[in-house]
Amino acid sequence: MVWSEFKALAEKLKLYIQLEKSYDHKYIIAIYNGPRVIQCVINKTEPRNEEQIDFENNYLPSINGPISNKDLETGGLQYTPKYAPTGWKQQRFETEFQTSQQNSIHEKNWLNEDIGWSSLKFYKLVEGQEIECEDQADIDINCIRTDLEWMPDIDYMVKGGWVAQFETLDENLYVWTQGVVLPDIYGGPQFTFAEGGMNMRYIGARDKTGLDGVAGTILYYEHPLLGPGAGTNKIRFIVRHTAGKKHRLQALLDIFRA
Repeated sequence: MVWSEFKALAEKLKLYIQLEKSYDHKYIIAIYNGPRVIQCVINKTEPRNEEQIDFENNYLPSINGPISNKDLETGGLQYTPKYAPTGWKQQRFETEFQTSQQNSIHEKNWLNEDIGWSSLKFYKLVEGQEIECEDQADIDINCIRTDLEWMPDIDYMVKGGWVAQFETLDENLYVWTQGVVLPDIYGGPQFTFAEGGMNMRYIGARDKTGLDGVAGTILYYEHPLLGPGAGTNKIRFIVRHTAGKKHRLQALLDIFRA
C-alpha cells in the first residue's frame, strides 16, 4: 500500500502507525486492526523523496513511543466504556424471510416502506455442486439451501444477533451466519458465527438463539480501499433444509450504526 493511502486508512480507522523495521534503503511500517496487519514500505532515497520527508518529519519522531491512554477520537481514557464512535446510535434491526420462497422478505421502516438491505438466493444440488435455482417452480421442488444476504448502506458495528422462528420443526434445519462476505478474489467470507450450524429443530416456537456481546470492529460500507458495496459490511444467513421446505425465520441484529 502506498504511503498516502496507508496514512489515510490509519486516520480513518483511528489506529497508531508503528515502525516495524528500518533498513538502509527503506522503512517498513504497519497498523494493526484486530488480527489484521496492514503494512507500507517507504523507500529511502538521496535526496529524500516526498513520502520519506513526510514520514520522517511528521511521524518518525514520535513513532513507537508510549501509546497514549486517551482515545484518539474523544480524548477520553481508553478504559472508559465506549463501544462506538461519537454520534453513533444503537439500533435493533429485524428482517424476516421464508426458506424456498421468492419475495418473502419483510424488512420495512415505520412508514411501511421497503428498506431494501436484504436479498435472497436459492440453491439446488446438481451433480454434487450447489447452483442457483432458476425460478419459483424449480425452488419449490429442488431448493435445499436458502441464503439471506444483508448489506446496509451504512457503517456499523455488531453488538449481538439472534435467529427466531414462529413455529417448531419436526425435521432438521441448520443455520450459519457469515460476516464480511467479500468476493472470492479478496478471500470470501472472513468469519462465521456459530460454526457447525445451529439446528432450529431444538429451538421452540417464538424462542431465539444467537450471540450477545460487543464487537470492536467497524464494518464499513464504503471501504477505504475497496470502495462502496464490496461486501465489507455484508452478513449472510445460510439455511440448509430439505428440498422445497418453507419455514419462516426472523433474523435480528443488535448494532451500533452511523
